[in-house]
Amino acid sequence: MDRLDLTNAIRQEAYNIKETYPQFNVFPSKVQDIIYNLARYENYNIEYCASVILSAAASAIGNACQIHIKGAWYNSPALYMMLVGRPGLGKTPPMGFLYKPLRDLDEVRLNEYCEALKNFDSLSGDGPTGESPKLVKTVISDFTAEAMISAHYNNPRGVSVVVDEILGFFKSINRYNNRSNLIELFLTAYSGQPLDFIRKSEKYPTHIRHPCINLLGSIQTSLLGNVLCDEFESNGLLDRFLFVYPKDKRISEWSLSTSPLNGRPDIEGEWSRILSSLLSLPCLLDNSSNLRPHFIEMEAVAKECFYDWNNSIIRAVNSVSNDMEVESRKMKLNSNAGRIALILQLLKWASGEGHMDYVDLESVNGAIDLIDYYEQTYDRIKTLAQDKPQDGSSWILRLNDEFTTKDAERAAMQAGLSRRSVYNALDRMSSGPNPLFIKTGHGQYAKIHDSAPCTFALSDKNG
Repeated sequence: MDRLDLTNAIRQEAYNIKETYPQFNVFPSKVQDIIYNLARYENYNIEYCASVILSAAASAIGNACQIHIKGAWYNSPALYMMLVGRPGLGKTPPMGFLYKPLRDLDEVRLNEYCEALKNFDSLSGDGPTGESPKLVKTVISDFTAEAMISAHYNNPRGVSVVVDEILGFFKSINRYNNRSNLIELFLTAYSGQPLDFIRKSEKYPTHIRHPCINLLGSIQTSLLGNVLCDEFESNGLLDRFLFVYPKDKRISEWSLSTSPLNGRPDIEGEWSRILSSLLSLPCLLDNSSNLRPHFIEMEAVAKECFYDWNNSIIRAVNSVSNDMEVESRKMKLNSNAGRIALILQLLKWASGEGHMDYVDLESVNGAIDLIDYYEQTYDRIKTLAQDKPQDGSSWILRLNDEFTTKDAERAAMQAGLSRRSVYNALDRMSSGPNPLFIKTGHGQYAKIHDSAPCTFALSDKNG
């Protein structure tokens, strides 16, 4: 154990990391040091910092590298991520700090573009001068389909949609008549399938053969119900998201001892050096301008571990006999796990603590640990979103004395609650010492009339 590892181990005890974020050790020591220092000197939340580092690193890598999962399945490192928390917990500052090197690069490119465009315009009066300059950007805040496709076309490496309040993204889906197209765009981009976008003003579609679109935003806890709803669960969009909801919701107090006069480390410089290394990975194009990513394999023991973990999920899904009770989210975990394993491996390389010859067992285990953290987080925020006492009796009162699971689904949906919660609630309310229902057959129930109406709705907190 070197000095930095020892320092970080001591810090874990001081910050109670093992209780709040036990997966912290999956990051390279230099990255852990950056996260600790951001918590100390900037009062940033550790869980937000660690997660945004994954997002920013994924953005820097882009289509330069992809991980081989199995057969013809290769994944870019693109992630969809949502930071959840109460007002004042500090969701936005880590996004600004950790994406700053990428925004600085965009600013340099903007200046170069403006200069090139000025020269192009000055020469255009003398006749054709070739193709007009194109603005290359990595970070954008406009999530309309046209804006994303245009930015990505100019930057084959990939783009990142980074927004302070991600609720606007979901509202925009409802606002436009072509809302299904926007959802389909993100679903298609996540799976790495080609994107084609047709503008009315152009004869041919804009074609992106290897999409790599990151999505990062924040949302207040009280607004979760607008996002965690059946509309976005049924189309699978939410299944792709990683949710970050810190266990420790306390806001850190400011301290004069962390002022720059007391020897603040060069956090910005160290993080910029790591991202610069990732950005230095070449994003190669062939003679036909087709992308040629560098494919990275998992080492044999790492692939065996990854497959064993994924097969355990498959066995759990196969054990469910009722199709309506299968959680579609479970079948998307392997994709996010592969992406995170690639990011962790390349972060080690960029930090000078590893190689990029292959994805090793340490990175795969780290990715699995992080997926476990994000799924625990998802379960906690689902409980929050479903905890609506005012709707508890209303959905039950909509049911006849005898009803089916389909009837319960429709009633709960009208109350703004999710399908998944219906099955959890039916199980709880038909068992225990004071059941509200009795199960009369497969998918069939009857009310027990000597029980009072339920008032805890579909909350999982009692299950």
